[in-house]
Formats: sequence, C-alpha cells, structure tokens
Amino acid sequence: MYYGLLQWPQTFDMLQLVITGAFFCYGWYTLQRQNFLLDKLPKFWKRYFPKAMYEALFSCGICVSSIWGIVFLLSQYAIINFIPAQFQPLANIPFYIVAMCGICAVIDRAVKYFEYGYKYTGGIITDSDYSYLNKFEFRDKIYDCFLQAAIDKDYPIIEIGGLTQNLTRYPGYLSVEKREGHDLQTTVLPRDKFILVKGLLYEGDFDHLINVLTHSKGFIIEASIGGESGKQVQWILDKFDGVIKMNYSISNFGITECPEHCGNNINNRIILIQPVQ
Repeated sequence: MYYGLLQWPQTFDMLQLVITGAFFCYGWYTLQRQNFLLDKLPKFWKRYFPKAMYEALFSCGICVSSIWGIVFLLSQYAIINFIPAQFQPLANIPFYIVAMCGICAVIDRAVKYFEYGYKYTGGIITDSDYSYLNKFEFRDKIYDCFLQAAIDKDYPIIEIGGLTQNLTRYPGYLSVEKREGHDLQTTVLPRDKFILVKGLLYEGDFDHLINVLTHSKGFIIEASIGGESGKQVQWILDKFDGVIKMNYSISNFGITECPEHCGNNINNRIILIQPVQ
C-alpha cells in the first residue's frame, strides 16, 4: 500500500503526459484538415513521403498518434533534460497550444453532434433523414446538371470504372473499365476531359488517378464515406480546393448489399463535384 502511494506521483505525471500528448496529436491532425491553419501541409507530406505514411502524418485522427506521439514524447524528453526548469513552461507553449486546439476540436465536434444530431467529419456530414435526397433521381439530376456544362464545351467525358449507356451518344465519351480490359494507367486520355466516377474504390496507383483528376476540366465522383472508399474521398478533398460535397442515401430501396470497402453502410453516400473550369 505504502509503495503504491509512493508510485502515484509518477503515475499521475505519466497520465498527464499521455493525455496532453493525445490532445497534441489530435490538434495536429485538426490543424491539417481542409480550411484550417496548416491545410497546405498534406501537399508537402505527399510530395516527400510514401502513401503508406499519409494516415500517420495527417489523414487519420487515430493513426497520427504514432508519428506525432513520438515527436511529442521526444520533445518533452529534450525539454525536461536540457532546458532549465524556469524556462520549461515557455518551451512547452507551442505544444500546449496545439494540445488545446485538439481539446477544442473534440469539444466542438461533441457540441455539434449533440446539438445538431450529426457527426462532424471535416465537412462530410454522414447521412441523416434527408428524404428528399433519398432518391436516385436526385443523383441523376445532379449528374445531368454538371455534365451538361462539359458537354456544352465539347469536353470528352471519361467514365472510370463503369459505363453509362445514355452517355455513349456523346462524341468523345470513353469508358475506362478494368474488367473490360481498359486500364487507366495504360489508356491514352485526351488533354481536355471531364472525369466521371460512379463508385470510388480505385485499386491501382492512386497517385495516377489524382494526376488524371488534376489535369481534367472537372469531375464528378460518387462514393461511400465509409471504409477504404472513405479514405480515398478524404485524399481527394485534401488535394482539391472548392470541391462541392453533397450526400444522399440509398437506404429505402429495399434490401441492398453494401461491399466491405464501403464500410458495410449504404447510408453514407456522397457526391464530389469539381465544376467545369
């Protein structure tokens, strides 16, 4: 019992360090989100680091605890051992500010969840009871509206991973479907093009898809925000500014199977739109 009491200050210090470090990591994650202070940093990470490190660097609120947790702990070790005690609070100011950002982000998301009834996900609102969005007709009208702008400018429509029959009548329409023997990486695409993806789960070199989208005149991408598809949605949002985000549900169409890459949830559908430039 006495030995346990002696160990309590060390245990308390460790818990304080872990909790502060956790909020520091989440604050660093939040600051790199779209429209936040450091939202340009992900482009830097993508240029110099492999895709396998993206989640640990910026795109996963849990995974950032690995890299940024190590950075925090090493920094605290250096401050404690190499900086005089009277200056340690000053040295910790940047870490405390980022940690407070993480605390405020958690509080903000909790308030929005309880007050407004949705989960805050950096701009993507998961499905609620939007009955007027619960129709394929709504999705099709959105497609028609933004595709028409590309058609009016004679931009070829390149559909990746599928074929929409009523679009085949337009000159320049091209379906790039891997199951039909057309691989995106080996297909020569026109310079001016509009990209359509009706179901995002790209299995090839994702950087190549990003490059295709970058050099397009605009795009429409339908996806789930769950599972692997959701990760790719976030990578696209991190890359492109000003993307229109619209969610809809397909939950009232009877029994609908949802693949694992969509997080086994058919209610979290989203359309990403980069209008014709």
